[in-house]
Amino acid sequence: GFGIRARGGENHLIFENVESHNNTLTGLALIESSHNEIRHSRFHHNYDSMNAGEHADGVGIKQGPDPEGKNANENLVYCTDMYLNSDDGFDGYRSNDNDIFYSRAWENGKINETILAESGNGNGFKFGPHNAGGHLVVGNLAWGNERKEEGEYAKATGFDYNGAGEPIILYHNTAWNNDMGFNFQNEGAVLINNLAVGNNVESKVWASYPEEYNIFTTADDRIRFQSTDPADSNFLVPEPGSETIDTGNTIDSIEWETARSAPDIGALEAREDAELDSGSQE
Repeated sequence: GFGIRARGGENHLIFENVESHNNTLTGLALIESSHNEIRHSRFHHNYDSMNAGEHADGVGIKQGPDPEGKNANENLVYCTDMYLNSDDGFDGYRSNDNDIFYSRAWENGKINETILAESGNGNGFKFGPHNAGGHLVVGNLAWGNERKEEGEYAKATGFDYNGAGEPIILYHNTAWNNDMGFNFQNEGAVLINNLAVGNNVESKVWASYPEEYNIFTTADDRIRFQSTDPADSNFLVPEPGSETIDTGNTIDSIEWETARSAPDIGALEAREDAELDSGSQE
């Protein structure tokens, strides 16, 4: 079953330094549950063997059966890792107004490090559908998420709006080495300083999003990272001279530590002394 489950009426809970893994359903499920906080936790290796992987997310914040209801809202996911779950890393199914900050989702859609789930969606961060939305998504990383099912619309995505009917705000997120980086095609969404690079297919985003403050590409030559090893402290930190550095837009509504005159595009800032460090290693 679920690793941890809270449902209707169980609100204002704090999950801190929690690890939930090897469950047959979602690691942490908040169903019709609001005003909760998930901090500094890990949810991984959850596999729904009864349904070929379909219903085992890392974290699921989900609305109940009432299509007009909004009682899975205003939750916080902060500095939390969700990986190697057979369905999605984070699934905000029909939920509203959640904040997802500085978290990571990788290699979802898998049973383990080498085997893909038959029916897992494999998204890193998934939102929607219907009247869901209103989320604030800041400073997150998604990489290596895959889906076994093939087809134009069967792509594991780093960040997927999943048909959300309400706007979602995404600032400073990075998607690398997924099937697809971003899938955001809903009216009113705000995407600023987001980076998709090295994914298998191009992101699907509406042209109305400000291209000058996002980079959505499959080509690696425009963006160079100091490391692509997840175990390295410089993983997905841009190299000096990379197109992401100093090309972002300052966002007054959030606190974002900037190393130089302007923020970098993506979830991680290159340190001000990165060029010096890089030069000293040659």
